[in-house]
Amino acid sequence: MTRRAAPGNGSCKAGLRPGFLKNHIPFDIAGRKRLRETRIPKARHTMYRRMVLTTAWQESCFRQFVLGNDDITYLRSYNQTSVGIMQINERVWRGIYDLQKLRWDIAYNAMTGCEILELYFNRYAMPWMNRQPDRDWDDGFLAGMLYAMYSGGPGHLENMFTAAPRPAAVT
Repeated sequence: MTRRAAPGNGSCKAGLRPGFLKNHIPFDIAGRKRLRETRIPKARHTMYRRMVLTTAWQESCFRQFVLGNDDITYLRSYNQTSVGIMQINERVWRGIYDLQKLRWDIAYNAMTGCEILELYFNRYAMPWMNRQPDRDWDDGFLAGMLYAMYSGGPGHLENMFTAAPRPAAVT
């Protein structure tokens, strides 16, 4: 089946205008809601909200659905394991989240992605940061930590700290 993005031409940039992300995206609302109930330090709230938006952009280009052969279906990852706007892995999170809602309910998918990011922040990133309190944990590095875990699981956080440094690029 041939699939294309819904709506528009499949471009991540199609139809975006100033203020769109701030006011009209369900995962921004979901992110704000999670922050009202979170243990994420207040100083990191802006980073977390940006991370939610960035993750949705990276994972799905803000899409929940695709069109194919005159029907609409939920967006699946290239390897058919993850669904929706936040690309939630159905195998990893089965039994914890409702798979049908992950597929068909944008707000539910968005809230799930926000919860997963929050879980990874609290359970894995914060302990790393607490073990090295004198280190400069800037928002960019923290965002990299969270996305590494979001896209590949918590084991990817360990890899960030134990991987051999890459040689400098030759110019």
